[in-house]
Amino acid sequence: MGNATIAILNHKKGLRYMSLTAKRVVVAGALCLIFGIGAGPFAEDTASEAASKYVSNNVTITGYGSYEFGEVVKGNNAGSDIDHYWSHQVYAGMGFMAALGPTIELVAGIEGKMWNPYPNTDLPGRSQFTTGYSLWLTGVYGTYSPFGGEGRSWLQLTAGYFPFKYNPDVRNLGEYVFRSFTYPGLLMNYFDFPAVRLLGLNLHANLFDDFFSGFDSKLKSNLLITEEDQNWPIGDISVSLFVSLNIKKIFELGGGIDFANCISMNSFNTTPTWYSSSSGGNAIVKSIDAIGTKVWDSTQFYTFKAIKPMARLNIDPKPLMGGIGQIFGQEDLKLYGEACIIGLQDYSYYYANMSERTPVMVGFNVPTCKILDVLNLEAEYNSSRLLTSYQNQVQPTGALNKIFVVPLPAGMVDYTPDFLRWKWSVYVKKTLSPRVSLILQCAQDHFRLNYPDGNPVYNETLTQHGNWRWVAKLVGNL
Repeated sequence: MGNATIAILNHKKGLRYMSLTAKRVVVAGALCLIFGIGAGPFAEDTASEAASKYVSNNVTITGYGSYEFGEVVKGNNAGSDIDHYWSHQVYAGMGFMAALGPTIELVAGIEGKMWNPYPNTDLPGRSQFTTGYSLWLTGVYGTYSPFGGEGRSWLQLTAGYFPFKYNPDVRNLGEYVFRSFTYPGLLMNYFDFPAVRLLGLNLHANLFDDFFSGFDSKLKSNLLITEEDQNWPIGDISVSLFVSLNIKKIFELGGGIDFANCISMNSFNTTPTWYSSSSGGNAIVKSIDAIGTKVWDSTQFYTFKAIKPMARLNIDPKPLMGGIGQIFGQEDLKLYGEACIIGLQDYSYYYANMSERTPVMVGFNVPTCKILDVLNLEAEYNSSRLLTSYQNQVQPTGALNKIFVVPLPAGMVDYTPDFLRWKWSVYVKKTLSPRVSLILQCAQDHFRLNYPDGNPVYNETLTQHGNWRWVAKLVGNL
């Protein structure tokens, strides 16, 4: 082998060695970048040891599983009666929280579900029975606390896909601002998840914590800029503001306003301008003659844009009772209420009366003296006469060679005396061990069954007098 050949091989070996060294440098640099300050105390350890110690000290792993079962005792779907319809679901979820230094925290989680969707029959045979599977994100977001972490900062910025709840005591009904559609005005709720997940930014401030701590009150505010990622019209931007004042942990006054879909990504999607002489399309009703014929106004159209103001009051009398209050559980005796106008804009015929766009709810935690975690009762009054279906929001309509959805509720208005205006809910939770809980709920709420693809049925299931369902859940946490 000649000297030139040996030189070439040595050069290649050197390249291989340098490549391996470079990889180590890159990996070490990446670990330092990721672990930052947290890896500092482990500088004398190897990168893997530093990473292991950092994870054990700065990352929290969470996980849970649950079995949920129950039945619709009486209900209906698109005019078909439902009698003792059994269903069950199995959930599993996992997530982590990582502290990247004293001011930044990252959170991510996923959840999976196995369930038997509607409709299933009692007939034998595999073709008559289906099982659904679904997987989704429960959150992916970061929180920046510029004035100290672990709840010490009076200002926080959250960005990403995050859960949000503005009424701390709601168990089922309520939380109307984000759990509602406008034009058509519809309400949504889900068992044991009285909150929403939003995509965007949340600027949170506790103004009295540092500046007026002697006043023994807290003034909280949230400014949210969010993008619609699940419901039509996709991509629209909403801006919301929430403020609450808690006085001596006894009274909490809260209010908020949501400028829903105020920034449109596609103006035709947000306000479709479609008119048809037979159905009115997206035009509003101008008048109705003596025999019930509708006269359509083709110069005005419904829109998904809306302004939704909300007010709430939460009361906890236990601090006023002195030592006697200690016999009660943490959630006992709490009384709260909420009202929200689902769209300030009036429209002829369907949305002419603001009272029909203003659901009101009240809730109370019955005292159990620490026997139960919570025994909660809620009631809701909503006088809207519209068909509680959002089919037109998710079902494309073809017209004028275009495919779009319209907010018009298809001319469906229920004027019958049997129309249900009241909803109710009973919620019970009991911790069986530090990591296991049992939850039971009986309700006539805004529940919707699920199709095999995981999407909810268009219509509410519990819309008539005597309709109700029960559901129980056994939850285990890591």
